[in-house]
Amino acid sequence: MRLSIIVNVGAREVNAPLNIHAGHVDFYQFRDDGWIHFLARNAQEAYDFAIIAQKTAEKAMLPAFINQDGFIVTHNKDMLDTLNDEQVKDFVGEYDPEFSILKTGGTFNPVALQGYYSEHARTASEAQKAVPGIIDEMFKEFAELSGRKYHRVNDYKTEHAEVVVVTMGSTEGTAMNAVDELRSDGLKVGLLALKVFRPFPTEEINHALRDVRAIIVMDRANSQGTELTPLATEVQTSVNRRVLSLEYGRGGRNTSLNLVKNIYRLGLILSSDVDTQAVHTLLNSQDAELSALLNELRLLEGESFTEKFIEHLKNDRLVDAFVPREYIDVRETKKCRTIKLRAIEKITLTDSDTILQN
Repeated sequence: MRLSIIVNVGAREVNAPLNIHAGHVDFYQFRDDGWIHFLARNAQEAYDFAIIAQKTAEKAMLPAFINQDGFIVTHNKDMLDTLNDEQVKDFVGEYDPEFSILKTGGTFNPVALQGYYSEHARTASEAQKAVPGIIDEMFKEFAELSGRKYHRVNDYKTEHAEVVVVTMGSTEGTAMNAVDELRSDGLKVGLLALKVFRPFPTEEINHALRDVRAIIVMDRANSQGTELTPLATEVQTSVNRRVLSLEYGRGGRNTSLNLVKNIYRLGLILSSDVDTQAVHTLLNSQDAELSALLNELRLLEGESFTEKFIEHLKNDRLVDAFVPREYIDVRETKKCRTIKLRAIEKITLTDSDTILQN
């Protein structure tokens, strides 16, 4: 009905077994229902977005979610700067809807059967096209009021980066710290954090990642029965090339700085230069270690899996060889993952024994 409803979402897990801690499946259920989606990194952003979203929703005539990681943001004690009531009222202004029963009359939310439903659905989709410009305008106005600047994506040190992590929510802060530390060590890494998930910032993502060698998407959710997580699916479509999809942090599990730094190091291995001729030579030379790794992989996963793995190595498709999707913080020993990673290290002449150790 194009109502400017604002919902603050403490995003939690919703599947059995019961868990009330952080998970993005909570709001992904509504990703295609026409809502605007803001993503707050911390309490300050949750507060600011609550004000920004109100004016955005009224101008767009669409409802909006302000998504916060359950407990990690919603139940944390944090410092924040607030505006006084008059500043907020002046910023948001009086709500004067262009269409309402009291003002214009008309029929609202009627039945629409086969003859007209497609037209209604098209109209709702077209309404989304104006939203990015409205959000940009509201971010600019809010910056003038508060001094706090926001953009639909936080493009953090992606220039000249070889590896970029794409993520949303509270992990943004941890990833920024990881980028700072790894950059100080001379590693070319960056972060792209979505502040707005709907409408999806395809153009901004494509621009930021156009020259990046390895793209890693960290998603606090999955889409069961599909190859990639929801965020990875959309990022991969935006850039039109393979990304590495890592599911993490389910049920509020802590995402440590060291884990994120190891993820970046993994990305650096997968973005390494591969001399395809040297790979062919190595595979044909009966190298003892590589042969042992591949034989063990055959025992674990079978001949077909191993042949596909070798084919990816030969064609310099290291993300495909490692695997497009991985559960990055599960407790189970990942013997297959260790074998694949060591084989990739072997052909790229890298040495990173601490990568992704559980």
